[in-house]
Amino acid sequence: MGNKKIKIAFKVGDRVAEKPKPVGIFKHHYVKAVAAGITSQRHGTVTNVYVNQNSRDKRRLVYVEVQWDHLKSPVAHLQNRLCKESDLLKEQQLFRNSL
Repeated sequence: MGNKKIKIAFKVGDRVAEKPKPVGIFKHHYVKAVAAGITSQRHGTVTNVYVNQNSRDKRRLVYVEVQWDHLKSPVAHLQNRLCKESDLLKEQQLFRNSL
C-alpha cells in the first residue's frame, strides 16, 4: 500500500462547494427532504490542503481547509466531500439520478 500516489484535486484559492447530500428522508415528505439536501449547499474558498495519515489503518487522506462564506474561521473536510463550484450542477444531477 505504501507508495501510492495521492491525487489532490484542489489548490489554495479554488472556489468549492459541498457535494449534495440528503438532509433527511421522511416517508411522507420524501421529495421535500431530497430538495432540501440539494438547495442547502455551502460555498467557500480553499485556504489549505494537506495530507494526514489515518491512525487506524495508516491510510493517507487528503484534507482541505475551506473558508466558508458564512463562517469566520476555516473548517477541514475530506477532499471527497467537496467539489469545485463549477462542477456543482453536474454533482447535483448525479445525486438526483442516484436516488
